[in-house]
Amino acid sequence: MINKNTLLITTLLIFAISLVSLTLAEEVPHKESLMNEKFVKAMAVLGLGFAAGLGALGIGILSRSFIEGIYRNPETTNKMLIWFFVAFALIEAQVLYTLFFVFQLFFAK
Repeated sequence: MINKNTLLITTLLIFAISLVSLTLAEEVPHKESLMNEKFVKAMAVLGLGFAAGLGALGIGILSRSFIEGIYRNPETTNKMLIWFFVAFALIEAQVLYTLFFVFQLFFAK
C-alpha cells in the first residue's frame, strides 16, 4: 500500500519533470520572439528549482529511512550504506541533469 507522502512526492516529481520537459521542448525560432524566449528561460529556472527542491526532499526522506533502518537493525549497516549511496547518487544525478539542461538552454547558441 502506498502512503500519502509517497504519492504526493511522486506527483510533485512527475509535475517537475513534465514542466522541465515542456520547457526544453519549446523552440525559439527567431530573435523576434523575445517574450517567448524569456518565458522559456523563466520556466527552465522554475523547473530547476522544482528539481532541486524535490531532490533535497528525496535525499532527506532517504536519510531518515536510512537512520531508522540502522536504529531497527544495526547489524545491516554496511549493506544499507551501499544502497544509501547508490540512491543518493541517483537522486543527485537527476538534479544535475536538470542543471545541465538549463545551462544548455541559457548558454547554447
